Amino acid sequence: MIGGYFKLMTAAVFLVLVFRPSMAEIQCSDAVTDLLPCEPFLLSGDPVPNAACCGGVQTLDRIAQASRDDKRAICECFKEVAKSFPVNFDKAKALPQLCHVTVDVAIDPNVNCTRYLYVQI
Repeated sequence: MIGGYFKLMTAAVFLVLVFRPSMAEIQCSDAVTDLLPCEPFLLSGDPVPNAACCGGVQTLDRIAQASRDDKRAICECFKEVAKSFPVNFDKAKALPQLCHVTVDVAIDPNVNCTRYLYVQI
C-alpha cells in the first residue's frame, strides 16, 4: 500500500512540475506584435531586418532574459505561430545575431520549449 501511495505522490509532483500553470506575464499577442516589424525580413525578400524589427527583438530579449516563464511563453507562442506562416527559418535563426541579442528562443515549429522549465536565467 505504501509503495503505491509513494508512486502516486511521485507522479503528482512530476505532473505539477512539468505542467504547472505558467506564471508568464507576456501574452502571445504581445510577442507577435513586437515581432510584426520583422515580417518583411522573415516572410519575404528583405535581406536584413529593419530597425523596428530589431527593436522588437530586443524588447523580447529583455523579457525573455528577465523571466523563465516569459521565455517559455514566448517560445510556445512562436512555435505555434511558425506553424501558420511561411517563415524563412534560416532568417529566423539569424535574427539574434543581426539584432545583437543573446536570446536563444527559436522561431521554429519543432522547438522543445520545455527546456525552459529548468533553465536558470
